[in-house]
Amino acid sequence: MTYPCKIVAFKSNFSLLESSISLDKMLDYAQEEGISHLIITDTNMMSGVIEFYHRAKVKNIIPYIGLNLVLADIEITLIAQCHSGYQALLLLSSRANSYQSQADFSAFLPDIHDLILIVKKAETADILALIEQPNIQIFLDDGLNLDTIPTIFLDSISFPIANCLSVQQKHINEILAAIKHGQSITSMFDYEDVILPTDIINERFQTILLSKNITLNFQEHFLPAFAGTVSQKQALFLNLCTKGAKKRYGEHFSTIHKQRLAYEITVIQKMGFVDYFLIIWDVMKFAKKEDIIIGPGRGSAVGSIVSYVLGITKIDPLRYGLIFERFLNIERNSLPDIDIDVEDSRRAELIQYLRQKYGKDHVTQILTFGTFGARSAVRDVAKAYGLEQQKITALTKQLKNSQISIVENIKENPKLAEILKLHADFSQIFKIASEIEGFPRHTSIHAAGVILTSDVITRHLATIETEKDIFLTQATMENCERVGLLKMDFLGLRNLSIIRRIAVQVDPTLSAGTFIETKIFDDDPQTFSLLCLGATTGIFQLESPGMRRVLQKVRITEFSDIATILSLYRPGPMQFIDEYADRKNNGKKYTAITPQMESILDDTFGIIIYQEQIMEIVQVLAGMSFSQADTFRRAISKKDRILLDKQYLTFSEGTLKNNISPVQSDAIFSEIVTFANYGFNKSHALAYAKISYQMAFLKTHYPAYFMCELINSVLANELKVASYLKEAMQLGLQILPPDVTISNSMYTVESHKHIRMGLASIKGLGSVTIKQLLAQRSIRQFSGFGDFLTRSDGKLAHDALISQLIYGYAFNRFSKNQKALENHFALHKMGIKFQGNLIQITDAIDTNFEDYLLIERMENEIKAFGFAQFAHPLSEYPANNPKIDTIDIRYIDAIVLIEKIKVITTKTKKEMAFLTVSDRENQIEIIAFPEVYTKIEVFLRPKRVASIRIRIQTNAQAGTSRILESLKNI
Repeated sequence: MTYPCKIVAFKSNFSLLESSISLDKMLDYAQEEGISHLIITDTNMMSGVIEFYHRAKVKNIIPYIGLNLVLADIEITLIAQCHSGYQALLLLSSRANSYQSQADFSAFLPDIHDLILIVKKAETADILALIEQPNIQIFLDDGLNLDTIPTIFLDSISFPIANCLSVQQKHINEILAAIKHGQSITSMFDYEDVILPTDIINERFQTILLSKNITLNFQEHFLPAFAGTVSQKQALFLNLCTKGAKKRYGEHFSTIHKQRLAYEITVIQKMGFVDYFLIIWDVMKFAKKEDIIIGPGRGSAVGSIVSYVLGITKIDPLRYGLIFERFLNIERNSLPDIDIDVEDSRRAELIQYLRQKYGKDHVTQILTFGTFGARSAVRDVAKAYGLEQQKITALTKQLKNSQISIVENIKENPKLAEILKLHADFSQIFKIASEIEGFPRHTSIHAAGVILTSDVITRHLATIETEKDIFLTQATMENCERVGLLKMDFLGLRNLSIIRRIAVQVDPTLSAGTFIETKIFDDDPQTFSLLCLGATTGIFQLESPGMRRVLQKVRITEFSDIATILSLYRPGPMQFIDEYADRKNNGKKYTAITPQMESILDDTFGIIIYQEQIMEIVQVLAGMSFSQADTFRRAISKKDRILLDKQYLTFSEGTLKNNISPVQSDAIFSEIVTFANYGFNKSHALAYAKISYQMAFLKTHYPAYFMCELINSVLANELKVASYLKEAMQLGLQILPPDVTISNSMYTVESHKHIRMGLASIKGLGSVTIKQLLAQRSIRQFSGFGDFLTRSDGKLAHDALISQLIYGYAFNRFSKNQKALENHFALHKMGIKFQGNLIQITDAIDTNFEDYLLIERMENEIKAFGFAQFAHPLSEYPANNPKIDTIDIRYIDAIVLIEKIKVITTKTKKEMAFLTVSDRENQIEIIAFPEVYTKIEVFLRPKRVASIRIRIQTNAQAGTSRILESLKNI
């Protein structure tokens, strides 16, 4: 019989590492082959269904949503007959991914309804139980082996589920299976592939399926609900706004503030977002109660006075000319998007609060997929082919740019192209890797996103239970929003945690939140001076070398300058930095196209920097409302020719009514179009500038606490720790070594000028060991080195650990002679060997030992800390000036440590050398040509201090070279 359409069931690559079919390729293939009906049936997961449904509708392909449910002794393909059946699939998939055991199939039965079932694997008893479920159609797969099904006759069906589009893709599936199971293809088990096209052959099945229809509504919004009746919530919202305004602005706040507040309240009520604002307010109230530090705001919500008076944001929008419609535009009915920055160590508390208040089934975090990047794809495919690790490393190194695709890397790297041309096996690896590049590889959790629903989440999305009662959506963020769910972002910021720890140490009598609100002032000249110097190591958003140069050039004189710099220091607007600095600091004149524009751009010296400025120009010059101006801004930024022409006409008509000439109007429009590429959200810039300023303030007034907590925040990164310690010393702080009698695990402040290194700074001292050490100390302080050894069990007093403590100066209080301490430890071990653990060794240290040389102590330090802090040979010499990495002068005279010497022979049979030398901050390579090398060869030794003269040589071809002119040992 000929059926009126082609129906194909497939498994997408959202069935991780089980299918080589991406949604795009499947839908394109269906269009080309005239396949009119597609059924998606991924294994236990429904991550791809929303995107599949949406894209299929766009391509006029009829989508059916299915699920291949695979449990211990069951495999059933289920297809939704209606929306109720779709919701049944959501529950079944969620249950299959629950934290609880999946073994009991009876637990799934209540959710099996309004579905078409194809039973692939099951016992007779299970099939009998299924038949009892309401509104289902059951088919038995051809491959199902059952001895008997008493008194039941069910249709048999051939129901292949495709997992590859062609014979060529079968091998890709084999590779994916090998990757999934950590095997090579030579040792793989039999793997079954089903290749498209695969029409479903069963007249009854097709008749049933074609009579069904699934409709997913992408226009409806499912907003979370705050507790109470509508009237109660409205009254609470108004009361909170009024009280908040009086707190922010005073009992009798101005008419301008009242008008703006009333307008925003009206818009929020009309758009139905009162509940949302109350929910966020409630979370902020909880955070304040628990002294959890929340950022000043993020994104366009900072432009709302309601957000400000409710304590959701901490920037006064009227003071800085922020526009509410950039946040909520009643003409485009946009959802509110209030993102919350929270100290990273306490983010989980906010989410847990939401779970407790609204119920565990109403609060979920959001799934993300880690995908195959260029390097990981090549690495995994090469492993699947059984390639040796050395060759895999060599191949992945040829992918020079991790930001572009494999194909683009091959185009950009002639050497790689040549390798692939010469080696067919490598070429095959890269070919397969490029096919799976971008495929989902594993699941992860979105860094910030949380979904809160008024009803149970599984009415909208399938979930994964990652821990007991902690759920994750199976859909990605975009698809959560596509089905009308509102995402809230709670982003953990390390910098807020640093601010909190500093605040509670500086003034333990205040909560961290109170300290920040009452002790940090926005107009501190000393803080501005620090920023002008570019002394911004460790300061949020301002730490990079490029940003430091901009700070020095622009010169901060008020808080809003920081926001301006954050907005300018981006690709595009960077080109205006010099011009901006010239106008700001040197009074360079500029002329705006019209006087109205001049008043709008006066704060930024005639340069359009912010999106809000574009909106204000449009509002003032073309007579648009701010809602219309926001729509105009969004249209312009899209660079759509049809939209541009439409907006140009609207703008021109508006400016003509305001007596602006066509020539001026065209010039203004052209300028707006140009700057629309660069315009930044001023609301966001100001909020993040606030965090930057707070950190700069703390660094200025409490440098010891600031640097201490900064170091603690990167303790696992030795390079950063070393860099921050140098910065601390440049600020006039003294670094003290670890001390077993007083050090804690982390770095601590001993006075406003002294930072004590923590025990965790010594490599090899794990948290358990440190805990044991501190426990012993809490019982009784260590009286000496012998006492420490006597009271330490085997975990503390073993060779490697004691050596590390000695090299890290942790016993300096008892003796600074490291060799004497090592001898004392050797005596202790000898005593235990001959007298057992009852030995008590004296605290008296025999100091008749010649201690390590300075260079040896430096090497010991590097073993202990990963870097040299106290015993650097150059510490006995004046600081170099200029620094050895300077390239903008002709000659450098410096005292350096010779690190490495590499001697080579030239074509003329003469010897020359490449020397690696360092000062206390930088390491460089210099060239000793034959004529210099022959003079200094006899003096050259690694780990020696020398006085050198370097000549800086720059040319277009070779770049910058450092040539050794002379060297003298010191």
